[in-house]
Amino acid sequence: MKKAGIVFVLIFTFLTSFAQELSLSREFVQTNGIKPFDSSTNLIRQKPVTDYKKYIGQQLYFLPKAQNYTNQYRTTTLFTNNAYTKIPVTEKYIDDVINGKIVKKRVIETNVYQPLISYEKRMTYITAVVQSDQEKLFGHYFTIVNIQMRDRSSNKFVELDDVTQSSGWNSLKISLLHNATNDTLYWEISEFYLGKNNRYANHSAQPFLLVPYFEKQKELFQGNDFVALKDSNSLVDINTGKTINIQKGETWHCSGVRLIDSEEHYYHHGYYFFNKGDEEIMFPIGTIDNTFGTQQEYDRRELERQRRIEAEREAQAAANAAWNQKSKAERLEEEIENLRKELSIMSTGSYGGTSYYPESENSIEGLKEQIKKLNKEIEDLQRELQRK
Repeated sequence: MKKAGIVFVLIFTFLTSFAQELSLSREFVQTNGIKPFDSSTNLIRQKPVTDYKKYIGQQLYFLPKAQNYTNQYRTTTLFTNNAYTKIPVTEKYIDDVINGKIVKKRVIETNVYQPLISYEKRMTYITAVVQSDQEKLFGHYFTIVNIQMRDRSSNKFVELDDVTQSSGWNSLKISLLHNATNDTLYWEISEFYLGKNNRYANHSAQPFLLVPYFEKQKELFQGNDFVALKDSNSLVDINTGKTINIQKGETWHCSGVRLIDSEEHYYHHGYYFFNKGDEEIMFPIGTIDNTFGTQQEYDRRELERQRRIEAEREAQAAANAAWNQKSKAERLEEEIENLRKELSIMSTGSYGGTSYYPESENSIEGLKEQIKKLNKEIEDLQRELQRK
């Protein structure tokens, strides 16, 4: 988290646009064995791969660029299926011998969507690079119309039902419809960048945000009170820069779920905003499952915690009782051994090869009865230990 002077927060008011653009239902009906879409996650890795079908028909939002982000970033390029464009470029090759520049003109034929030429300096030359002009894509909506995966056996993109080898990280080809222009295009992305859960599939790693996922987060969090599920230390107040330590059980209010412009991400990034009194903090979307929860969730976890404590207490008590019983059995066995020694001495005058003078006032029959009684106690203890 940065201080307010460092992080410039823009409340990104595109909710009306969401309502206007989203023509498909948030919940995708299950048909032909397709796993139903529930909008609870962003676009994340799926196993089995056929579960990617649940995203077909859903809306993607191309996130705007963060103006405060100043680091270099390799932007995403989109492609058309068959529409190739010829673009003349002029490249410069550096010749150290004559200390001059050799100019080379050529024509690039490309299927990059909304192509934009830029130049990159390599070791000995300056070459032309074709990428999508993201200024023409920022803030636009797209519909997922199909998803294919690169099959490792053929190294070609195939339908999800036809994938034969999908171990490791695979590339996806996500076919899109540009809602504003009806252009058809596709986006290639490795499953590595999708991650396996919300924490690692945050939308700073890709230009698209799954619209129903963001809407779901707003529905679940915005305007509601939440309870801290654990202590959280060294957080930063976004308005004052003051360090904030949250104690378990505190109630905080979620004032909003918004996309903001910051210096930490190339694209606008989603955050939850929480306040308590004059204090205000924010968390990236998808990262607070173990930080805040509803009162019901807090009560459920506390009940489970109390049950665990009680179960551990009972288990410890049972272990202590078993230990005490075992110790008692060992003491009884030691007493029996002493009685047997005394009985042997009284009967034969010796024990273990050593001669003794019998001094005990116990009778032989009395000793035998004591030994029998102690053996009975040991047997009872052993049966009780076995039951436990």
